[in-house]
Amino acid sequence: FPKGESKVAKLGAPKFPDKNSKHLWMVMFYDPPSSTSQDTAGAVEGLAAKAAFKVGAVDCSHPREEEFCNDKLGHDSALPQFAMVVNGKLTLYTDHINGLTAKDLHDFAVTNMPSEIIQNVNHVSQLSARLFTKGPSILLLSEKYETSTLYYSLAYQFRSKFSFGESRAKNLQLAKEFGVKKYPLLLAFVPKGEGDESYNDAWDMIRYSGSVKLDPVQKWLAEVAKRVKKTTSSDKRRRRTEF
Repeated sequence: FPKGESKVAKLGAPKFPDKNSKHLWMVMFYDPPSSTSQDTAGAVEGLAAKAAFKVGAVDCSHPREEEFCNDKLGHDSALPQFAMVVNGKLTLYTDHINGLTAKDLHDFAVTNMPSEIIQNVNHVSQLSARLFTKGPSILLLSEKYETSTLYYSLAYQFRSKFSFGESRAKNLQLAKEFGVKKYPLLLAFVPKGEGDESYNDAWDMIRYSGSVKLDPVQKWLAEVAKRVKKTTSSDKRRRRTEF
């Protein structure tokens, strides 16, 4: 994984995802001279080129990393090994290694997405209990039947800023509620006075109008988070003044 050329991040003892990490990670533990490590490197590169989550690799042949790999994988573990890291917890890939493809690794990642961070919203009445009671929130209305790794990755990255919900399979009631003209539709619910349009007595809405791809949605969510933070800070200052 040549530095400056590869999208696979170099990981190890000094830098490894933990429970406070910003991103979801797929990690390869490898031994460079190993023919199996060499054969599977292409699949990892292919995954890193397209994945919404981060992809990294640990060179277990390096003297500094040998004990680190033993600690993560156990002594005498065959290399390469692959793991999904969510909230600092490693889940090892246990399927076939020979003939491994980027799709195999992606499918493994899908089965280990943190489903608990996205609330399923099927009815307007569920918005309050599942999203609004937790503060500012994001709702995705989608024609798909499964949650994408893109949305999981975004929800994980901004999990400390928003609660996240999703309405799948062209839910008719929610489509009518929010005037859906085209899927997917991404909405942010922010405190009253901070959005682009009113939703109810407590919340305004901001509609995302850009391309539903990782970089532009990340930028939009960061901008919305700044607006919410500014409002929250102003509210706190007002409360201190009042009392």
